[in-house]
Amino acid sequence: MKKHFCILIFLLLLVSVLDILFGSSRLTWQELKEGLFLNQSDSAVNFVIWKYRIPKLITAMLAGAGLAVSGLLMQTLFRNPLAGPYVLGISSGAAFGVSFVMLGTSFLPQYVANFLRHDVGISMAALSGTFFVMLLMIWVAGRVGGNFTILIMGLIIGQILGALQGLTNFLANPETLKEFVLWGLGSFTQTNNFQNLIMLFAVFLSLFVAIVYSGKLNTYLLGDLYAKSLGIDLRSFRRVVIIITCIAAGIITAFCGPIAFVGLAVPHLARHLFKTYKHSMLLPASALLGAILTVVCDLISHVFIEGYIIPINVISAIFGGPVVVWVIVKQRAKMYEG
Repeated sequence: MKKHFCILIFLLLLVSVLDILFGSSRLTWQELKEGLFLNQSDSAVNFVIWKYRIPKLITAMLAGAGLAVSGLLMQTLFRNPLAGPYVLGISSGAAFGVSFVMLGTSFLPQYVANFLRHDVGISMAALSGTFFVMLLMIWVAGRVGGNFTILIMGLIIGQILGALQGLTNFLANPETLKEFVLWGLGSFTQTNNFQNLIMLFAVFLSLFVAIVYSGKLNTYLLGDLYAKSLGIDLRSFRRVVIIITCIAAGIITAFCGPIAFVGLAVPHLARHLFKTYKHSMLLPASALLGAILTVVCDLISHVFIEGYIIPINVISAIFGGPVVVWVIVKQRAKMYEG
């Protein structure tokens, strides 16, 4: 297992260096070395590396790690291999918050509209929608006893917010609608250092709590009755899992937009690579694999078509979609074998 982790860390370092090297303009190894290790604050290369590419790299790693951990937690909570970090309506809440604020800017003075359309305004709108959904799901989890009901409530809330979002999009002007569409395509280039600090706190908090709960997560997989027999308070357990998932996935969605398939596909890759269901192994493995995948997606988005930056969701769907298809085919094959 240590060998696997060493390989993953090496791969993460490798793709990180490549992500810094490639972009709208390619850097040489000499420029990379000078930009990283020499104090040349007035250098254009130094500016590009430290003010743009490294913050973007950190954003990609944090987003991938957080979504992968959130996806693993949701698949464990619902005991469903096709559950992901957005099944609770998190992305719908964030999208509705963004679309609602962008619609409101059409009726506000220009200086207020410009502030709200800025990255900070969009992020705050997404966070507001996310935490509204989180509080609602915590309330639901405290009053219902089954995972199926929580799942259905999450889907219903997502559908309602999706309908309201459609209404706001219908009423929005073309310029506002374009901004919302661009946010929905996902990006790692719009965050600042303060937002990265918030993401770092959210991801590490969720990962730390999940590792502390790893024993309970393993027990929970064996069924409600078995978990109860070992003294696990299921309602309290579900609330904790929902809270840490919403915090990580919600903040990432607010700052980067909804990133597709990463949280759904990466946990399966971790299980396949490590051949285990122990969360003490799967949680850090998923975090590393998620970070590697999103950095690779960011790298490809810059180099695939010269002069263009492809939206992250396009690349993540190309990588994650086949994994989901593989999981579905594998599950059906097991059913027929049984």
